[in-house]
Amino acid sequence: MSRSPSPANGLGRSCNVVDLCRQIILSLTDIKGTRVETVVNVTMREGTLNGSVAGLEALAAGATHWFYNKTHSTGQLNFTMDPISNAVNASTMLDLEAVSRGIVHAKPDMYAPTSTNDSDIAPWVAGYFVTKANSTSNVVDLRFYAIDEVSVEEDDMKLVLKCAESILLAGKAYSCTSLQKCC
Repeated sequence: MSRSPSPANGLGRSCNVVDLCRQIILSLTDIKGTRVETVVNVTMREGTLNGSVAGLEALAAGATHWFYNKTHSTGQLNFTMDPISNAVNASTMLDLEAVSRGIVHAKPDMYAPTSTNDSDIAPWVAGYFVTKANSTSNVVDLRFYAIDEVSVEEDDMKLVLKCAESILLAGKAYSCTSLQKCC
């Protein structure tokens, strides 16, 4: 008998009234019995994801998948990882690696290598991810920002969470044959 997961998704209270921020909470148990809880803070043009190692990989893949769908016709994504200080502990390194894996696993499904003869032409950047490790709190943030007409709204964050949940509930983070089938 298979045990069904217990998702509990919902909007929380305002996290900052001045910035019109809302919290979205994703809490579920995957098929391995691992409880994953993630709090997403949504402001008008920025999303922040915080979660467990199990959740961060799926969240990074889900966010990459969502952002690709929002930007592939208008520009490219830019991924950066902040330099890691010596103060970052081993569990933070695992979080950073999980974010990297999520982005890398999403990439082959959506990006084809391109080349150009003119190295002076830089593609227009429609959005970017910044991964930061806070050496004081040892919290890893995956932040994604939209530029110009691409905006991150509360409904968009729900889609990111739904995609991450689909990936987690598939058992292995990437047992789906492609992210298109998971999200």
